[in-house]
Amino acid sequence: MPYYDFLNEKTGEIKSLFFHMTEEKEFIDTDGYKWVRQFSIPTASIDTKWDANDPNDFIEKTAKKRGSIGDLWDKSAELSKERERKLGKDPQKEKLYENYSKSRRGKLHPDLRKKKLKEKFANNKFIELDI
Repeated sequence: MPYYDFLNEKTGEIKSLFFHMTEEKEFIDTDGYKWVRQFSIPTASIDTKWDANDPNDFIEKTAKKRGSIGDLWDKSAELSKERERKLGKDPQKEKLYENYSKSRRGKLHPDLRKKKLKEKFANNKFIELDI
């Protein structure tokens, strides 16, 4: 922003003055007193609060963002892990697996198949799965 704050250390008065980018940012009043420039944290708003259980919240917040499809997948995975941590399982992921299975005559989702295989052979020291 082109506004800069200056403090008069004698009186404690603060003035907010407009400067162009090319101008030197210093203020000397009519008495010849040089005011001290005050630096402040810029005011910015970032939507840091995401509701992991609300799919509409995800749609609204990602619609306004710039980024790649990978960024969306990363955020989606992060919210999924948060749901699993809070609820013990991810209801949205369970619904996805169920819909996948219904639309393919009972066939398991590939991620669910991998998970079940890993669980099945977890205690077998002779078989090591790299999936």
